Amino acid sequence: MGIFQEYMLQSSLHGAKRQLSIKNVENDIEARDVSIEQRKCRFPDENYLDVHKYYSFSACSAQCRKDEQIRYCSCNSHVMPNTNVSIHCDIDGLVCLNEHYEDLSIVIAPWSRNRKKRGVVCNCMPSCNEIDLVMVHEVRDNIFDPNVDPYSIIELSIAFLPTERFKRNVVRGKLDLVVSIGGSTGFFVGASLLSFVEIVYYFTIRAGIFNCLSNFFNKKTKNNDKFGKK
Repeated sequence: MGIFQEYMLQSSLHGAKRQLSIKNVENDIEARDVSIEQRKCRFPDENYLDVHKYYSFSACSAQCRKDEQIRYCSCNSHVMPNTNVSIHCDIDGLVCLNEHYEDLSIVIAPWSRNRKKRGVVCNCMPSCNEIDLVMVHEVRDNIFDPNVDPYSIIELSIAFLPTERFKRNVVRGKLDLVVSIGGSTGFFVGASLLSFVEIVYYFTIRAGIFNCLSNFFNKKTKNNDKFGKK
């Protein structure tokens, strides 16, 4: 999922409409050879979380909230996945979680801290295989009606159907880097990969063969001298 606010705090007598757009991204086969920091996403098997077996943006957000619950209240909610029973919250812990509800449930951007906005900051990378959801527009209206009981409306819709698909390609891989270095070396120095192989061959294999042949002919010459004296 894309990075946007997952939770909407909606009071009664108000309505909210949020429009989203969908971005579908495919990955090139060589994308796995690129480091996570370069491609800025994680595949499901590149998991470091303990709340779920496979990585996803929502799983990372759950892990972030789990760590924040420990930091605020020294315990975890009993509904948090893969949590040891020994650190489940008791009554006092549940009261603590309720008091810090906004600090633990709402995901905010890092720069929102400067505006003293309450929430949890999760530096989670998106999943390479998931569809990105981006918020396009949001409207909040007052729907007060004295003739009906208090209620609220939340409407989520897709702004437009997806008409394009993105693909994550590797422009230059490790093999391309080796080829580029070899081409630059050949252009400026006049050397190539074969030249380096010849240097290694000259000082190792060729030198060893030369020593073996020298020893062989020296022994043969000594033997001929002995037979000549006899």
